[in-house]
Amino acid sequence: MSLTKCTGFTLKTLEQTQILEKGALIITGRLAPEVFREKLSSYLTHSEQERLSRFRNIIQQNIYLSAHAVLNLVLGSFTGHSPSHLQFTFGTERKPYLLPVEAGLYFNLSHSGEYFLIGLMQNREIGVDVEVHRKGIAREILAKRFFHAHEQVQLDKAAVSFFDIWARKEAFLKAQGTGLAFPTASFDATQGSIQVNLRSFFLKSLSLFPGASAAVAVEGEVMPFLQVYRLYSEPDWKAFLKEA
Repeated sequence: MSLTKCTGFTLKTLEQTQILEKGALIITGRLAPEVFREKLSSYLTHSEQERLSRFRNIIQQNIYLSAHAVLNLVLGSFTGHSPSHLQFTFGTERKPYLLPVEAGLYFNLSHSGEYFLIGLMQNREIGVDVEVHRKGIAREILAKRFFHAHEQVQLDKAAVSFFDIWARKEAFLKAQGTGLAFPTASFDATQGSIQVNLRSFFLKSLSLFPGASAAVAVEGEVMPFLQVYRLYSEPDWKAFLKEA
């Protein structure tokens, strides 16, 4: 997928519409080089600017800036709206939706450490999660409290890692829109799909980040084609921002 397919910044085009008709757009990256951060800040909404100012940890501040600016730029590209003037509403557990909701553009964002992950889908709920592998986590205690019995068995067999399971769980919960209000031990995220309340969600792990686990969950009967776009190096960022 070429860069210009997701950065038009003016009007919604047929080509941009076809991107999401083909499947889910996955944007993965790490915090933007310092030279671009002032420009990126101009793409945040007023409420995002306020939240950014409250961060005390510089890495958390810059990953928030990087992730939300990229998301706003892409949403603005698809809708023809100014990135800094996008309007959102919030569903259950504060899950954000772009206004107007009738446009049917669903998205989700996650960031951990220096990484961020964005998922976009047309007319289908989507959830994404990235989890940096952290030391000092009481994995056995957390697994007994929050994991399904089958997940605990798989974990004991070392068939899957703790953070892989956690990322898949988070992606599913975010796609559902419930967050941790939904009982996490009630479903098995090691499965390829989950059915709940007559809704089906497909789950897939994403091998995109060194030292981190990531996953995507999409509502529907089949997992859509995943189109991955990466923002890691300074040339990546330079090319991405060229038309902004």
